[in-house]
Amino acid sequence: MKVAFFIFLVLKVVFVFSETLSENPGSVEIKTTPAILIHKQAPMYPRKAYSEGKEGWVILSFVVDREGEVVDPIVVDSSGSRAFERPSLAAVKEWKYSPAVVDGELVEQCHTRMKMVFEHDREQRGVSNSFRKKLQRISSLISKGDLTKAKKALHFLSISSRRIVEDAWFWFVSAEYYKATGNSEKLLESLNRAVAYDDRYLPLPNFIHALKNMYLIEIKLGYYPEALRSASWATKYMDDFPSLKKMIDHSKQLEAQLSQTNEIPLNGIIGRHGNWAAELIRYEFSFDYFSDEVDKFELRCDLKRQSFDVKMNHVWSVPKSWGKCTIVVFGDVDADFRFSQHLPGQL
Repeated sequence: MKVAFFIFLVLKVVFVFSETLSENPGSVEIKTTPAILIHKQAPMYPRKAYSEGKEGWVILSFVVDREGEVVDPIVVDSSGSRAFERPSLAAVKEWKYSPAVVDGELVEQCHTRMKMVFEHDREQRGVSNSFRKKLQRISSLISKGDLTKAKKALHFLSISSRRIVEDAWFWFVSAEYYKATGNSEKLLESLNRAVAYDDRYLPLPNFIHALKNMYLIEIKLGYYPEALRSASWATKYMDDFPSLKKMIDHSKQLEAQLSQTNEIPLNGIIGRHGNWAAELIRYEFSFDYFSDEVDKFELRCDLKRQSFDVKMNHVWSVPKSWGKCTIVVFGDVDADFRFSQHLPGQL
């Protein structure tokens, strides 16, 4: 049995937060040392999933406190199986870090991301003939516009055991279905999962196709930092796919336009993990609407985090010295809301 780990540390700088914040005086260079993993415990491979040959992955976000303990881990995304999510959450709580340090002081590291990949210890094989035929049939149904049958076939395929290479293809075809139905949120979710393995399993032309579509949907839905990140990712493939230059040039124009736009609205829907997250592109934001099922939100800004009740007619302001922040909104599955990011001083 093999469980692969990929650690992504996002280290930034944060100070004490309040609902209305003011800049720290002057420009001070701050010395930071990220938290360092010193002990990790492998998650238990679910027995049933292992015996069925099922593989998958889970992305977690968590806080490393001043004692080096992992606290408040949440599932950001996964290959779709809760069977892998539970052992991943349990295992990461047992991890131990050397705490992060800012100017000689121990601090929380509040935006640590990690991916756990569950793979059998056998040699990785390609897509099985049976799985390939099922995917081809679903693609054919989508092309013919028979979305009812395609949906049913996708559902049966989703609950079947599949290897990681098959998982990438499953989400690629799922993206075709959601594009045909016009469900942009589900389309983006499927594309994110299809490219979750970089270009390891999808043929490169298919991977690039997914990356381009992901960029367009991120812009359509208002996930601008994510769109800019997708464009930056695409630069890696420019030599082999010159057509990506158009996308990359567009992202530069987008970045310039965003710096001049007074208000950037964004709609959100709580996912099946009970949360929704996005990177903020502005330092002022407010909620325009939220359903009763939205509970609270949390700002995970660099090395500091804090939770807040959602309020109407209230503006939260974060000083630029804090660096980038991610907002995590919690609530019941499918609860919706809308918030806007503003240029400072426009309200």
